[in-house]
Amino acid sequence: MVAMKRLYEVLDAPVEQDTPGAGEADLYKPIEFRHVAFGYDGQPVLSDVSFTVQPGQTVAILGATGSGKSTMMNLLQRLYDAKEGEILIGGRDIKTIEKKYLRSRVGYVLQEPFLYSRTIRENLAITDAHSDGFITQFKEGYDTMVGERGVTLSGGQKQRVAIARTLLRDNDILILDDSLSAVDTETDRAIRDALVEGRGNGSRVPTTFIISHRLTTLADADLILVLEDGKIAQQGTHEELIHQSGLYQKVYRIQAALEDELNSEIA
Repeated sequence: MVAMKRLYEVLDAPVEQDTPGAGEADLYKPIEFRHVAFGYDGQPVLSDVSFTVQPGQTVAILGATGSGKSTMMNLLQRLYDAKEGEILIGGRDIKTIEKKYLRSRVGYVLQEPFLYSRTIRENLAITDAHSDGFITQFKEGYDTMVGERGVTLSGGQKQRVAIARTLLRDNDILILDDSLSAVDTETDRAIRDALVEGRGNGSRVPTTFIISHRLTTLADADLILVLEDGKIAQQGTHEELIHQSGLYQKVYRIQAALEDELNSEIA
């Protein structure tokens, strides 16, 4: 009865409606947030957010809990609609794009991914997201049972399987919502290298948004957005932001000091 109650909450929810005349569109185009504002139940979350990213670029987002990072990505997928301003892809308001089509072209990996109680092979099939290395170490390899919600895997392993599963699809936009937090820095780098290696050989690389608190994850992005209290307090490259007074510089100095201290203890 408990399970059915939860199921009916979904089954009985009203079907989402598209804007009349909405259709499909090429989403591998410049993405622009133009003076976007949004709030939940009258409480403002985002205010006057504006930025532009070119197709194939990587945007990194840094901000405290509750600063609006995930909300911004939810707006991009039209899980919610902006209260003010516009979100444009290729100059076209996303409200004129069918929701089902828009979401089918966006790969979204959460910090806590959901894995099914099936084998690793059934959860992802085979692809390259730096997951093959640990999978082949299991006695049953790709036929290893994952368990409910991935209970038999570590946090980092679950994240790698989820990323691999997402990359199986042909995405125009890829969102990694703190989904590299449980992997070590070496694996983090390897995954990000795999995501962008197509640039060198002419392959089409999805426009990528990375939410993280680890600056080594953010440093190579084409554009870094720093959110504070729902507003973009800073934006620029890593080299630009570490020389600007603000949150990014503060976090950079703290993390650099901790890394130096760790290296000294190891030495």
